[in-house]
This record gives sequence, C-alpha cells and structure tokens, in this order.
Amino acid sequence: MAYVKKTIISGRVVEIVKKYDRRYFPKGKHAKFKNDVCRQPKQNVTTEQQEKVNYRQKELKLTRLLNCNFTGGDFHIVFSYREDLRPNSIEELKDDKKKLLRKLRTEYKKQGKELKYICVAEIGKRKALHFHFVVNQIDTSIFQKCWTKGFIKISLLDNTGQYKDLASYLIKYTKTNKEEAKQLNGAAWNSSKNLEKPIVKEEVITKSEFFKEEVTQSKRYKNYYLEKDSVHSGFDEFTGYKFFKYTLVRLN
Repeated sequence: MAYVKKTIISGRVVEIVKKYDRRYFPKGKHAKFKNDVCRQPKQNVTTEQQEKVNYRQKELKLTRLLNCNFTGGDFHIVFSYREDLRPNSIEELKDDKKKLLRKLRTEYKKQGKELKYICVAEIGKRKALHFHFVVNQIDTSIFQKCWTKGFIKISLLDNTGQYKDLASYLIKYTKTNKEEAKQLNGAAWNSSKNLEKPIVKEEVITKSEFFKEEVTQSKRYKNYYLEKDSVHSGFDEFTGYKFFKYTLVRLN
C-alpha cells in the first residue's frame, strides 16, 4: 500500500494529513497513472519556489513547537534597548542575550521553575535592536530585574492552544531579512533544549479511505473542533502527489 494518514499532535492541536507515499509500495510497484494518485511532478524547481516552501516549513515547525510547550498565561516579551545603550556589534548583542538568559534561568530556579523559551533577535525599521522571547509563566517582576538596558513589553498568550499567528509574527523577520536574521540568530530562532516535540503517528490506509476527502473525528477527538479554513486538498507543488489535510483543536 502507498496511502498513509499522518497524525501530528502538538499540545491541543491535532493535524491530520492523508497523502500518497512511495515508501510503502514494494520496489518497482509505484503508481504509473497520474489520475490515480498524482500528476506529473514539476521538473524544474526555482530557487524562489524552494525558498517559499522552506519558509512555510519553518513557520509550521515553529507553530508546532509553540503549541507543544506554551499555553494561556505564558508570555511573549519584547526586550528592547535604550538608544544610548544599543550594542555596537552583533557579537555584543549575542553577549547581551547570553547574560539575559543566564539571569532568567537563575530567577526561574529561585522560584522552583525551569525556564522554557523561544527567542528571535531582530533589527527594527529604525535600526532598533530587540529580542522577542516566548517564555513560561513566572512572576513578571523578574523581567525588569534581568533586563536593565531598555524597555520591556509583555503580552499574555491566549488560551486557544493554537499559536500559528504568533509563529508567523516571530518568523516574519527571517522572511524579509534572511541574511541579517542568520547573523543575529544563526537560525530562524533559538530555543531552550527542554522543549517538547510534536508526537507524530503514521498509519497505512486503504485507497478508498485515501480518496474520501471528508473530515472524520474518532471518539478520541470528540472534544475537539475543526479549525476554520484548515481543510485543504490538492497536489504537492513539488512531488506532485495528492494530499488532504485538516486541523482539530481541543476545546478548553
């Protein structure tokens, strides 16, 4: 068989993806007719197309990471600099971030907690350097104690459990300032090593189930709702293979 259903569980969010997968066909037995499971794959992939796909994958990965590790009441914090205290180099900026993280870990430990974070460093439109942090709950008074070089803006995460909009906001700098973002962060973002990863389950399904493009919720997901605009079907733009997907979110 070559039809699979993948279930990705990220906190309260469950993604269901049905797709064709060549790995499950015996050697030499792949489907030959595009009207069965796929169209002809594109042969010439442009750099721009590949970059768009890579960006979407990064955004999806960050969304899942946020959904797995943070919840309502956790914080999105912006640490910014006073103009006269802005770092003179990227190395100085990185050193400031290390010092900030060291102080945060110490304060969390004092309260019997372990710091969990995702961080993105950015340069604003007026060359204003700042950090975006998503962190787990703690007494907010510690943040001013840990950051003395400027201003702090604190926002509470909502209780939806679905933080794709936050992920999009955090990663947008990478999309428009790829090289600067690489210099500042080394990657699209930095995170603590204690973050949980999504649970991925994969099962082989029948051809008839694969082509049945309808949302199905087992008893396991009876307390979930279908996320608006999450139902999509079509063909993968690079592999050419058919897919059908939707997202469920657990109710409070």
